[in-house]
This record gives sequence, C-alpha cells and structure tokens, in this order.
Amino acid sequence: VESKGDDGRLGHHLFLETAPLEETKRLAAAYGCDIGVPNDSGVGNILMYTRVVEDLARKLGRPLKILTGRLSPSIGVVAGEHPFPLWENNPFVDGIVDADSINPAVMAAINREMDNLCQFTHMIENISYHYGVRPRCLRPSIYLSKKEQSWALNKLRGLRRPVICLHPHGTSSPKPGHPWYEENWQKLLERLS
Repeated sequence: VESKGDDGRLGHHLFLETAPLEETKRLAAAYGCDIGVPNDSGVGNILMYTRVVEDLARKLGRPLKILTGRLSPSIGVVAGEHPFPLWENNPFVDGIVDADSINPAVMAAINREMDNLCQFTHMIENISYHYGVRPRCLRPSIYLSKKEQSWALNKLRGLRRPVICLHPHGTSSPKPGHPWYEENWQKLLERLS
C-alpha cells in the first residue's frame, strides 16, 4: 500500500492499508491523550518514543498525556519494576492512561500499527514525521530518579572506563556488504578486549 503523510505527500509502501499511526492517533484522542505508545516491541523500539514525546511536548508547550500499557517486550523487563519505567520520571509526561486496564484490544492495535512505520530512515525520524515534529537529536531521552542513577553507577562501579555497551539482540542488523556487517563488529570486539 502506498502511504500519504499528514502533508498529503506520497510515501513508501506499508504493511497495513491504513496510514501510519492512524489508529494509534484515533485511540489516543478517544482516551484524551496526546500520543499512543507501543509496549511490546523491543525496549529499544519503545525508547524511540521518549524522544518523540519530548519533542512533541516542546512543540505543544506542555507535558503530554500518553496512552500505553505496562512495559512487556519479550526481553528487557526487570521483575518487580515500576509498570511504566520509561515514563515514571519523564518531565514531558503529565499523565499515563493504562490501556491494558481499559481494554487489551487497545494495546494490540497500537502495537500492531508500529509495524506500519516505514524503515527508510531513523526510527525516531519516522515516528516524529507522523506527529509533525522534527527530532532535536536521534537518540532517546531517558530520565532516571536519583535512586536509579545510584543503582546504575554502583552496577558499573568495577568496570574499566570508558564503558561501551553493545546490543546483542538487535533485529535490524545490516545485511552483508553493509559497512557495519558482522565481521566489522567482530573487529571492534577484538579491539575492545
């Protein structure tokens, strides 16, 4: 299906027959929210929305009310943590409507529609485009409590600096021939050891 942006321009092919985030925007508005956020894809994908929430809040000049469910990706959840850890201390979030407590079909629709975003550029740019914002930078914005910051520093206390993190479970890995294919990651790991 050929997509059209909010500005009416034709875009790239989509998996669903609806425009990107059309159902998500409708559901968010129905529950008095500014934006709907998926909760079951990888934590990295959900983190992309932290940047969009910040930039949209800055554009609107106020914190946002978000529609989402408890964080539930297949990996990356810590047992017993706050149900909305990415949003708990975010100053750009004024309220969270727990879609799971309303109707499980709401989050199913929002999570499904995430797949309708074309991956022709950075994910933050793709999401931001459909909310009419230009991202200030292409990285998530994370807000931790002092307790969380202390915990993280203590976890990393014994490691040599600088601390470099590599994500072993990425599903958007480059294809052979791309400059950062597997053999280049292997070279980097050898240098880091």
